[in-house]
Amino acid sequence: MDLEDLIKGKHHKHGHRHDDYHDNHGNAYKHKDKHFSKGYRHGNYKLEMLRSFLGSLPHKKALLTGAIIFGVFILIIGIAILWMLFPLIIKLLGYVEANGIQGVVNYVLSLLQLFWKGNG
Repeated sequence: MDLEDLIKGKHHKHGHRHDDYHDNHGNAYKHKDKHFSKGYRHGNYKLEMLRSFLGSLPHKKALLTGAIIFGVFILIIGIAILWMLFPLIIKLLGYVEANGIQGVVNYVLSLLQLFWKGNG
């Protein structure tokens, strides 16, 4: 089975195809509505192709569970990084409040000059 077969939805669990309707161009659609006449809804062709591809995957529950676990893990890591950087953010905001934007710009420019000269 090729990747194109998966995208076109030719892979079925029980080995049979559903009764599809065909329009004048040979495109299959499952509904008699005019909105579905080209195999996609209201011009969302890429979204429908992605849905068809995801619907044809054999282990989609495991993939969805893995994606949810991965997303929660990334969210927890992001919150932990913000938690660790919170004191630094507070110090930076205090520095900006005390010296203003011009003081921050002057400090950054002096650091860049040190790095440019090789002393930083």
